[in-house]
Amino acid sequence: MNIELAKKIGRRKSLKSATIGVILIYIIFVIGADKEGFIYSLVWVFTDQYRINILIGILIFYFFAYIVGGKAGYEILIEKKRWYKLIGVKYAMIVLLITAFLFGWTGYFQEGLSVPEIFSDASPEFIEAYKAQQEPFYDYVFKSFFWITLAGSIPAVIVGMLFGRSIKKSL
Repeated sequence: MNIELAKKIGRRKSLKSATIGVILIYIIFVIGADKEGFIYSLVWVFTDQYRINILIGILIFYFFAYIVGGKAGYEILIEKKRWYKLIGVKYAMIVLLITAFLFGWTGYFQEGLSVPEIFSDASPEFIEAYKAQQEPFYDYVFKSFFWITLAGSIPAVIVGMLFGRSIKKSL
């Protein structure tokens, strides 16, 4: 087995695993969003309020899954490490943590640094006081990191083990 083939296998398997992860996290959030009724919990992701943030998050997720997949393929198939399931979990968690951290910055730059339109006629002193009271890093970056990591850890472990195993079995 050559290095490029190992990386190609790892990338292909990682993109499949990322798709499984996206489906699992969607199901988890559908179950968690059931307060408005079943139909709303199925489509809340597609509302205007969240669409761009989720799209950017999914793109970040797939981008890093692709990059990390090559490294996992190399480590499992070329270096022939025995703990292939743990390697899969390691890289799945790396992708999850990077995505969770970067995901929140979309909302931070979209809304966290701006002042709501209802305050457009307010005095500059009021706007400065409002901005001083806000904690956009905590609200947009830290909270999303916390919740995505919390909700995604178990699926990442499960999918990571399957990911490592599928790379190993592709020999």
